[in-house]
Formats: sequence, C-alpha cells, structure tokens
Amino acid sequence: MHQRLLTFALLVTTIAPLLPTGARAQTPLTADKVLRIHFKMNGPFNRPPDVLRLNFGLTQVSQAYGTRRAILYDCDTTLGSYASTLFGNYSGALNLDPGASFKSPTSLWTFDNAATADFTKIANGTITGIIDYTIDRGSTTIPLNQVNLNLVAATSSSGGYVVSPAPTVTEVLLVPKMSLPTPGGVNQNNAWTVTGATASSVVYFVLGTVCSPFLLDGKFWDIGNPLAILPVPTDPTGSGSLTLFVPPSAAGGKVLIQGVEILGSNLGFTSLSAWTF
Repeated sequence: MHQRLLTFALLVTTIAPLLPTGARAQTPLTADKVLRIHFKMNGPFNRPPDVLRLNFGLTQVSQAYGTRRAILYDCDTTLGSYASTLFGNYSGALNLDPGASFKSPTSLWTFDNAATADFTKIANGTITGIIDYTIDRGSTTIPLNQVNLNLVAATSSSGGYVVSPAPTVTEVLLVPKMSLPTPGGVNQNNAWTVTGATASSVVYFVLGTVCSPFLLDGKFWDIGNPLAILPVPTDPTGSGSLTLFVPPSAAGGKVLIQGVEILGSNLGFTSLSAWTF
C-alpha cells in the first residue's frame, strides 16, 4: 500500500508544471463547495456523551443560504445527516453555536432539528471523524479558526452537561465538492461531478476502495489505496464530470473518488465521494 501511495504522490507532483497555477479562496462558503472538517476524540470522557455539536461562532451571511446541511462520517461511513432551514432566509451577522448537531438515538436533545446518528464510535472514541458542511444556495463567511466541536450529555431538548475532553479538530478547509455517482446503479454509466474547483483547469479524479486518511502535502488525503487516476477538465465555472460504466460485478462494492488539484506548488483536495453499488 505504501508503494502505491508513494507512486500517487510522485505522479501528482510531477504533473504540476503542466497545469495552470492559482490559489483557491478559503472563504466564503458557497453552494458549490464543502466546509470539510477532520476530527478525533480524546477520551476517556468524564461522562458518556450523547450529543456532538459543530460550532462556528459569529459568521457573516452575505446571501441567504436556504438550508444548511452537515453529514457526519466515520471515514467513509455515514453516521448521520443534519439539515436545517433555521435562519435560512436571513442575511447579515449570525452566531451559529451550534451550526449543526448530532444526537444518539436515545438522547433527549432535539435542538434545531438535530440529526440522529450512530454514536457507538463517538462514545468509545474510535471514530475517524469527518464532517462535510454545505449550504444549498447563497454565500456565508465562516472564520475557519473559530470552527470547533464539543460534546454534551443532554438533560433536556436543548440543554445538558458539557462532556470533557472535547474533540480535537485536526483540519478545517473549504474544498471543492465531489458528488455521489448518478444514478448510482450497476450495469450502467454513472457520472461523478466536481464543483467549486479552479476554473478552466484540471482535477485528477482518484479512485480507490479504502478510506484511511493521512497527511499529504500538509492536508488530509482520505483514500488509502489509490487504484486509478483520471484527469478531468473543468469549465469556466470550475465544474467537471467523469462518466464510467459500472459493471454488474461491482454490485455490493464500495467505490471512493476524491479529486486532486495542483495549486501552484501545492496540492488541493476535494471532498470524498463514497458509494456502495
């Protein structure tokens, strides 16, 4: 596996001179991008947690976002999906503590449409934590240095005891969004689309089957066994699509796709698409 990773790193590094350069802005968050958060637990806890809160502090909504969403992952396994329209038609300064929250199936917590999630790996501290936060439309600026997570043992629908120690956010970045495959079935063509990438450039779609985050060029790369690298051009809006035929033999198998951009002398990664056919 390490040899494949080394080959991957060398490949994306050696193709850098062939691509246009340019830096991608960290903010604001728009509908074509993902605020991607990697985190880890720091147990043992002073009491069992049943709520995980994602906090942003004071944000600035330039254009109303409609619905904000967050998906909680254990690496590539979805544990819970949050969605809220609270403040969805508002613009201006907005404090979002929390911006999203996840609760165990038995928790009393119901604040702002909290998502029910499998809390097993949160409670035992073994989660390979990733949260993808998105908005449906508009534009909002979230200071990345304010993003944090905390745990709660709920005693009511919106209150409880703070659980310590809190999770550690190991990375928070604004990245291009990699879609799930459409239509998502076998014995047919499936399309993966990236949005929010560098305009009129190239995104390298990397295919694999194992999620195992590690640091590459100072950022978390999530595919532990890159099996194929396919260049996909982007249009003037920063969008690009890859269409592949998925054979019947792939039924029941999980496919991971994550994109790589060459940004000057640095690498930039998209969010991870994980789908079981």
